[in-house]
Amino acid sequence: MRTEKLLAIPFRKTQPILLAQALSQCIESEYHQSSDRYVRDLSLIDQLRDEATITNPEISLRLLDNMMKYFVQLSRLSRKFPDELAVEFTWFNTLGYANSVAVKSKSINFERCNVLYNIGALYSRIGSIQARDNEESIKKAYQYFQLSASSFSYLIDEVIPFLRSSPPIELDIHTLLTLRDIMLAQAQECFWWKATLSGLKNSIIAKLSIGVSYFYGESLNSARRSTTIKAEWINHISCKHLHFEAASQYRVSLECLEKNKYGEEVARLREALNACSNALMNTRFISANVLDDLHGLNSTLQREYTRAEKDNDLVYLQPVPSKADLPNIQASIMVKSSVNETLKDISGTESVMKYGEPLFNELKPFAVYQAYRLYQERREAYIQTNILSPIDILDNELRLVFKRLDLPGSLMAVEKPKGIPSSILTHSEELKSNDGLAVIEESIKDIQKLSTKSMELLDQSLELLRTEAKMDKEMRERKGTERWNRSSSETANKELLDHGKVLNNYLISSSKSDELVRNKYSEASELLQVLLSSESIEKYIPNSAHIQLSSAACQGINQLRDTLSAIRSIELNRKQHLEQLNWKRCNNDDIMPNLLKELVTIVYSTGTTDKSLDVALFEPVIKRQLITQYDDELAWVKAERDHQRQVCDELEVNNANFHLLVQNDESVMARQHSIQNLEVTFFKYQELISNLQEGKKFYNDLIVQLNKFSIRCNEFVHNRQLEFQLVEVQLDGETSVQKNSSQETSKLVDQSHESVIEDSLTEAKPVPGLWTPSTDIRFG
Repeated sequence: MRTEKLLAIPFRKTQPILLAQALSQCIESEYHQSSDRYVRDLSLIDQLRDEATITNPEISLRLLDNMMKYFVQLSRLSRKFPDELAVEFTWFNTLGYANSVAVKSKSINFERCNVLYNIGALYSRIGSIQARDNEESIKKAYQYFQLSASSFSYLIDEVIPFLRSSPPIELDIHTLLTLRDIMLAQAQECFWWKATLSGLKNSIIAKLSIGVSYFYGESLNSARRSTTIKAEWINHISCKHLHFEAASQYRVSLECLEKNKYGEEVARLREALNACSNALMNTRFISANVLDDLHGLNSTLQREYTRAEKDNDLVYLQPVPSKADLPNIQASIMVKSSVNETLKDISGTESVMKYGEPLFNELKPFAVYQAYRLYQERREAYIQTNILSPIDILDNELRLVFKRLDLPGSLMAVEKPKGIPSSILTHSEELKSNDGLAVIEESIKDIQKLSTKSMELLDQSLELLRTEAKMDKEMRERKGTERWNRSSSETANKELLDHGKVLNNYLISSSKSDELVRNKYSEASELLQVLLSSESIEKYIPNSAHIQLSSAACQGINQLRDTLSAIRSIELNRKQHLEQLNWKRCNNDDIMPNLLKELVTIVYSTGTTDKSLDVALFEPVIKRQLITQYDDELAWVKAERDHQRQVCDELEVNNANFHLLVQNDESVMARQHSIQNLEVTFFKYQELISNLQEGKKFYNDLIVQLNKFSIRCNEFVHNRQLEFQLVEVQLDGETSVQKNSSQETSKLVDQSHESVIEDSLTEAKPVPGLWTPSTDIRFG
């Protein structure tokens, strides 16, 4: 059995990249460590990639070892680093017609997909160059084809699912299933060939043959659903599927002859001839040696069918069963795509011994750092929701009480009938020293710019999606939905569009909030201008007549003043407590030691460090840390709420008593009103500053989300454009194939320039006849 009777999967090709540089940047930015301590590991990972992705490599076990080393280290990296790096992995398809189209991704798992694909391809090429004239070589080929199939099985089950986006069209499930089943078919074919060389019984060889046909049939079903597999391969697979179906029926016919089942012998030979005839109906792109075998089998079948039919008609006169009445041939499956144990346990002892110690071993899995950042985010949200927001509500309640009771204006008007009250002077100094009005106006402008930028980012991203959808619709109308059968834009980009709607709602809501803040400033700006100078304050606050106070009134004033002082103490203590809380948050709340302890527990409980760590596994630690660090703060908030209610009740009583004892005239009331207006205006200033700070933070955080959304949209459109090109080239290629004559194609099929190696796999020698799709068909 010559090598061109089997398919060898071509390598996917790539371009050099600066992987070490990207990993170095990631260590600096994501892990906040110096990359200098990993200089050796960074150098090694670049070296491993270079050795595993050589252009036009020598087919050897050394190359296989290099690929496996790189893949194992990549798999280890995928546990320690974020999936996306600051580098684009660029790979080229070599199966379909569009071999010049580059597919780019920043994903480590995308790189793993391509390297594992090439491992499967290399196993196929090693298997395809084994000699077929001795049992030992056939056994090697049988093993290598199964290893190739196992590589594609692992790719389908364990690597592709971890891609964050849909796999590129040339790594879609139908293409990979095609390759896996071709390899299983060729492994089964090797076992069949060994059985024929060993002269096993016809019944056994028939079961092995139908097993070969079964796997070629499974591969054919997937190939017809793939938009990547060439027509040359589809015809080859179809021919082999029918060939081995015919061979199986022929072997059963021989067994029937031995058992004197002459009628069934005729039926079996008839079905075998039908299968051969179907195979011979489309022989374009089929290699000469495959055709020789098929014609040889067809000649044998015609001769045997003529003899058997004549003998049965003249001598045996047995009824010839129909196809439906023939017993099915039970396949004897001798192959499987079991996964290489080394791929399963990349951190196991065997893996370490074969492929070296893990690089970047001191770096903890990225899931740990994700959990660390998740805790920080959860902590901020927890503090904001359970501590800061309730305290803000209490502060606002105090301001509303002061406003309703005209405090402290009413008290100041009586205690200090002339001049500027000290609290107003304090507010004025704070406003001037902080350049308050300029800060507010500049912040409003900044927020407007951030809002505009956010809207532009979102519009640009959505416009990309709209343009892509329009192009898809046009091609669908031009090519027809049956031929242009990729998923519609409405289906493919639904998640992005839904996310875009959420972001747009954020912008609509924030725009309304911005308008409220601007209106609030417009209302307060006039009195804020008054607070900027003592002269304007003196003009604004009128003097009042001096009121003669009784001893009871003085006592009432003192009680009210004491209550106000108590409230000021509450505000001051809160401020100090929140400062201490912030210090604890920044300096005395490190969850990392607990996360590392949990990591050990997780690894021990699972029994392997190769388990894909998920940040959700650290959820119990995060919850415990929050409770341990901040549970007492909830009790403090409750105590503050209860204390404030008590003091406000006292304030209500003392204020009512104050107004009963002190009879104010019109001048006092006018002064009280002016003072209170300035107090309320200063409270509005504080609210404005807080609102504007929150607004800036909101837009800056939103812009981060919008930039990520923009990247996702660009990647989606880029991948859809690549898919667009591949499908279009595939359709054009099919049209071109149909126009080529079989004579011209046959000449091209016979061309081969693949290099192969001896059984020892130590030296590569050029051997003609190895059929690969990358070179044996050229159009135009």
